Amino acid sequence: PGLTKLRHTMDDHVIGHDDIKEAMMLSLLAREHCYLEGQPGVAKTMLSEIVSISTDLRYWFYQMHRDTRISELVGESVIMR
Repeated sequence: PGLTKLRHTMDDHVIGHDDIKEAMMLSLLAREHCYLEGQPGVAKTMLSEIVSISTDLRYWFYQMHRDTRISELVGESVIMR
């Protein structure tokens, strides 16, 4: 029932993009992060906000660009032997 309600909420606000909606619901079930990439204006941010509000989760947004380094997202990694 919870996922069905979430899907209806997403469908009420955004038409189409079924693959993105399914991926976001799968990431919720798996308790993993979801990385969305695409052209500007295709409702990536809107869908993320809808999901976070509907599930009482914290919304985190990072605007990436071509010079973004992985360390900016996850921090510096230290490998020890």
